[in-house]
Amino acid sequence: MRSMRRKDREMEKEAALELFQTASWMTLSMISNDEGGEPYAIPLSFVLVGNELFFHGAKEGYKRDCLLSDNRVCVTAVANAETDAPAFSVAYQSVVAKGRAFLVEDEGEKRKALFSLCQKYTPSEMERFELAWQHHRLATDIWRIVLIEWSGKQRKFE
Repeated sequence: MRSMRRKDREMEKEAALELFQTASWMTLSMISNDEGGEPYAIPLSFVLVGNELFFHGAKEGYKRDCLLSDNRVCVTAVANAETDAPAFSVAYQSVVAKGRAFLVEDEGEKRKALFSLCQKYTPSEMERFELAWQHHRLATDIWRIVLIEWSGKQRKFE
């Protein structure tokens, strides 16, 4: 990754990775499979397990086509963003990561990742997870992003 211009706002590497725990959404950027390889980005829900990100998607569609043709990705997430009105700015923490996306084929790993996703977003409904898993598992893809490099940036209140 390029070195950060604003070194005074650079976060420690581990703190930047932890932002993936607190951020609600991330933006997945990839290269389209269309002629010319246009950029394509989409916000989505995700979960960090260890040092890998997981997300789900349909078994068909543009995102899937893009990832199957070129698995290089860049993801971004923002957490703890608040308006800093006196400074005409925003206080925030963000992370940018590059990696490779892989379709999860193993049924056990797929179930574990989907369980983690559901636990993050719908913890009060986990007693119904097994029923939902049985109903949706064949129609749902799970993707793993192996992170290669990442960095975090923050701006605190002045």
